[in-house]
Amino acid sequence: MKRLVFGLVFLGLPLSSAYAKKVTTCMSYLVGATSEMTCSGDYNGKATMVDLYKKGWKYLGNISGTSKFVLVFEK
Repeated sequence: MKRLVFGLVFLGLPLSSAYAKKVTTCMSYLVGATSEMTCSGDYNGKATMVDLYKKGWKYLGNISGTSKFVLVFEK
């Protein structure tokens, strides 16, 4: 019985990180902590990196190959 419970918990751990998260992308010509960006996705509107951080968003990275900076955040 202990092996069955351990196996179910062990198999469930990788799946727990696969649930849907909120994601938003923000575009701007300048990047800085207080530079205003236009965001779309699960967060729509204008915000700075500081504003998003205060609201619980985490910076994931950027999308290269565009004329603007496109930053990706998740919550």
